[in-house]
Amino acid sequence: MDMECLEDVDFNQTCIDDLTYLRLDKCINLRSLPSSIRRSRSLQYISLSGCSKLESFLEIMKDMECLEELDLSRTSIKELPSSIGRLELLEKIYLNCCPNLFIDGETASCLWCLSSLEELYLSENNILHILVASTQPCNPVTLNISHYKMLEEIPELPSGLRELDLHDCLNLGTLSNNPSTLIWSSPLEWFKKVELRKYIRYCGEWLIKEVLEF
Repeated sequence: MDMECLEDVDFNQTCIDDLTYLRLDKCINLRSLPSSIRRSRSLQYISLSGCSKLESFLEIMKDMECLEELDLSRTSIKELPSSIGRLELLEKIYLNCCPNLFIDGETASCLWCLSSLEELYLSENNILHILVASTQPCNPVTLNISHYKMLEEIPELPSGLRELDLHDCLNLGTLSNNPSTLIWSSPLEWFKKVELRKYIRYCGEWLIKEVLEF
C-alpha cells in the first residue's frame, strides 16, 4: 500500500482492542484520525510524523490514557486538544516543525502537569511562550527548542527542567562574551535552582563548564 496516497483510515473494534502501536508517518494526504482510535485501551504509541495535511488531533477519552509516546512533528496541527492533560502516562511528545501550532497558557500548563512527561520536543517552532507558564513540570523534563532561527532572548525557564537543547539557535547571544547579560540571566538562574544539573546544549557546543563557573 502506498502510504502517501492514504487519505482515510479506520479500524474495527477487534483491531482497536489489540492495537498498541500505530505509525502512519508521511501519509501526506491524511487529514484526520478516525474517532474509533479513542476507544483503544491498549494504544501506547502514535506517530503521525510528516502527515503534512493533518490539522488536528483527537480529543482524549478515558480509554486512551495508556498512551506513552505521541509524535505530531512536521504536521499542520493548529492546536493540541484541551483534553491533553488526561494522558497521565505520556512520557514523550514530539511537536517539531509544526508551523501552524499555537499553544495557549492553559494548554501549556496542562503539558507541564503531565505526571509522566520526560521529554518535550519543540524545535523549529516559534511557541516559546510555553516556557513562561506559571505551572512547573511535575517531573524533571528534557526540553528541546533547537533550530529557533529567530530566538534572540530566552524567557524565564521552569526550574523543573532536566536538560535544555538550544543548538542552532543562531541569533541567540553568545555565552562566552558576557554570561551575565539579560539573554543568559534566565539559564543562569535556572542552573542555580535545579537540583539535577545536566547541561545546556547551545549551537552544537557543551557550555556547562562556563555556566557553572560563572
